[in-house]
Order: sequence, then C-alpha cells, then structure tokens
Amino acid sequence: MRSIDIATDQGTMLKPKELISIRGAGPLTLTDRRAFNVLLDHAWGKDLLQPHHQFTISTTDLKSDNQTNQRLKQTLRKLQQTLVVVTKASGDEVTSQLLGSTRVKANGDLTFSFPLELSGLLKDSSVFAKLDLEVMRSFSSKYAFALYEEVSRRINLSHQMVEDLNVQ
Repeated sequence: MRSIDIATDQGTMLKPKELISIRGAGPLTLTDRRAFNVLLDHAWGKDLLQPHHQFTISTTDLKSDNQTNQRLKQTLRKLQQTLVVVTKASGDEVTSQLLGSTRVKANGDLTFSFPLELSGLLKDSSVFAKLDLEVMRSFSSKYAFALYEEVSRRINLSHQMVEDLNVQ
C-alpha cells in the first residue's frame, strides 16, 4: 500500500522514508525540521501529488511562541535549499528540493508548494514513519528528533535487517 493512501489518526502524521534521512545544503535545525513536518502534515493527501499545487497555512501554526516572521522566512529558505536524494529500486538517483515556492502574505498566511520531483518521489512511497505530533513538539534536540523519526520508520517493518542509523 502506498503511504499517501493511508489516513492518519488524530494527533499523528505520516512521513515517507524518503523525507526522513535528507541530505542537503546544510544540517537542518530542530525548528527547521518541525516546520517542515507541519507543512507536510498540512498538505498530506492526494493534493500533495498534484504538480505545483498551492497549500495555505497560518504562519502561527509554524512558529514557536518566541519566533518572528524573519526567523520563519529563514527556515523556509533553508528548506528550499535542502536537497532530497533518493536512489530508487531501479538504481536511478533522483534529486529534488525539499520545498518549492513560498509566499508569506500580509494577513499572516503562508502559501507554499512542493516541487514536481518531490511529488513524483512520494507517489510510490510505501515505507513511512507514523509520528505523534505531541511527541514531536516535546524534543529539545534535533538529534533526538531525527532519531525518533528514524526509529519510528522501522517500527512496523515486516523484515529484519542490520543497518546503521545516520542521524544528522
């Protein structure tokens, strides 16, 4: 079953494995990781697979209590510069930006999209992490947050294997 076809329970989100171990222009902060997960959760569903679909969310849903719009804009730019590199089963390597265009409106709303390549990567994804939103908000370390995502991705796998965790 594809990840995109699975409905989430109240208080949880799904995050495809392709978006858990991401490599990019620099390490993402805890704030950056949280913001991306909120954007992904907000956009989750069939519209996520639509090329250049525009989503709208209030900026207050993305910021912590003491965060300014300037800091949020820095986070959005960092997400736009971060690359997702996925090697498919065929051996093909696909690279995509993590976040597409964004527009912070004067009324406090953010309009955003995901790049076409990212939508294509998620279309056939079948391995995912089921994340508890309250637990996600409780972390004070980006490393603990990344480890939580990595372990959550492996919880319901039906096969056993030995692998190294690369937490950045």
